[in-house]
Amino acid sequence: MLLPLSDAFWAVFFRGMVYGLLAGLFLILFLLLPLGGFAKHYGPLVAAKPLGLVYFLAGVEIGIALIGIVVLAGLQALRIHGQHMMNQLKNGGAS
Repeated sequence: MLLPLSDAFWAVFFRGMVYGLLAGLFLILFLLLPLGGFAKHYGPLVAAKPLGLVYFLAGVEIGIALIGIVVLAGLQALRIHGQHMMNQLKNGGAS
């Protein structure tokens, strides 16, 4: 079980944050490539308000990092549930 202050909780939290940040960086680089279409359509807007782009990219990074944390926590919960079910089957269903 992942208690809020346990080491396993923080390991899942930071691992999810790192995966989310990496995914966010990939997504941002993909959006900024000329082939992605983002730079072609929004280039003048970015040139006019570069600070707005920085805020947007920071928001994307934080949002994707939070999604990574939630997904990793859900996968951890599924793994723990699967182990619990296997233990119940091994012990004859008594719990």
